[in-house]
Order: sequence, then C-alpha cells, then structure tokens
Amino acid sequence: MTNGIAHLDPWIGGRADTAAGRPVYELVSPADGRVVAEIVDSPAETIGAAVENARAAFLANRRASMAARAGWLSAA
Repeated sequence: MTNGIAHLDPWIGGRADTAAGRPVYELVSPADGRVVAEIVDSPAETIGAAVENARAAFLANRRASMAARAGWLSAA
C-alpha cells in the first residue's frame, strides 16, 4: 500500500505475482473521483497462467458442496 491506497498485483495460484517494472494504473472511483487502488498491468504470459490456474481450480472443485463453497466465501 502506498499512502493508504491498495496496490493490487495479479493473484495466481494463491500467491501474488509481484514482478517488478510493470506499469501501474490508478483505479478511480466514479462516485467521487478518488483513487482507490493501483492495479499492476500484466503481460499475456501472466494472464495465460491465471486462466490455466483458474481452470485447474474449477476442475478440482466443481463438485464441491454448497456448504463448502459458502465456507470458502466466508473465509475470503
């Protein structure tokens, strides 16, 4: 965080991808024009890795019960 503003790195496989030197963009609230976060730009390789990881997570958990899913949401 910089000056109380969240710095959002890509999140893949339970870890933040914190590679240095990537462009950062400001996320501006349309309600009041405040900068609410900094979002790190990601190259195609990072996006591809995120998609692959999301698909693997879907396949591993697609038969999870509603109670398990609710528990995950509560934990988050």
